[in-house]
Amino acid sequence: NNSKNVKGELSENELKASYIQVTWRNLKSSESGKYFCGAHIIDSKGKSKKLNEMLIVTVATATFDDLVKVIQKLMKQADEDKEKIQENKQKIKNIQEDFDTRQQNLSPFKDILVNGEKDYKEMNTSDSILPDRPCNVNSTKRRLVLNLASGLKVMCDTMTDGGGWIIIQRRIKGMVDFNRDWQEYRDGFGDYNIGEFYLGNENIYKLTSSGNYELRVDLEINYSFYYALYSKFQIMNESNKYKLKISGYLGNATDSLSWHDNLNFSTYKDNKNNIPNCLFKYPGPGGWWFGAGHGSNLNGVWRSDRFNQGINWYGLTGYKKSAYFSEMKIREKY
Repeated sequence: NNSKNVKGELSENELKASYIQVTWRNLKSSESGKYFCGAHIIDSKGKSKKLNEMLIVTVATATFDDLVKVIQKLMKQADEDKEKIQENKQKIKNIQEDFDTRQQNLSPFKDILVNGEKDYKEMNTSDSILPDRPCNVNSTKRRLVLNLASGLKVMCDTMTDGGGWIIIQRRIKGMVDFNRDWQEYRDGFGDYNIGEFYLGNENIYKLTSSGNYELRVDLEINYSFYYALYSKFQIMNESNKYKLKISGYLGNATDSLSWHDNLNFSTYKDNKNNIPNCLFKYPGPGGWWFGAGHGSNLNGVWRSDRFNQGINWYGLTGYKKSAYFSEMKIREKY
């Protein structure tokens, strides 16, 4: 395809000549010869002018050296393109590896959600009675909802560290508001089907006063899992403000609960005259065994990053981060 491009400039400056330029592409040697070029133009004053020129065009056949130069240029361009392709492949590989790593980090958390959802749908909510050792049952389900001999409905963990746990507090989705008053924390609240609840201080008191109990706290923070095990756990009755008795820490979560030993339970909405504490300086984090501050508060605001407000476990979250999952459970020691 032999195309021509024409461009030019008409100059009224005597020091600068007017010109017209014609460009051919892909000329063949047979197209060599004389060419007459003529142009009819009109200047800015409306005067008509003609430009004529005789041109001799000679199409030279490419030499071997010319071909070598062209080939070298093409090879250089090909090498540069190859390097860019390799760079892009490496970038894609790095992105894929980063994506895979993130997927691996997310998988434990996804398993919790998926297995949790499945467990709730398959839970046995019948009137099963376990008079002697609550939650000590053999089951393929990690969590079951069962009725104790007293009639209290509880959620059991049947697998962690041998099973036999009664879950007294659970946070997993942020769907249940834990900013409750004294009566609600006394009686309990939440939804087993959702998987978020607080068993109630009165129920916890009655359970732990009937024998020797241990407490386990499971946490998930930044896609890593931690636990704290306490060999002695008990809370007193309501007239004693559900005072906490706890000791014997073991685990990898750091001990952020022993600080609350011998402290009374309090909520923001009620029991304010019990003891001056940081709860009322920074309102809104639910109910806990607060003192002049706190080392933990698993009943705080879901995923809050405000100071002192979130689901805190100080050794892992400090006061400005929140755990994504928490589960407190007790088991009688025989």
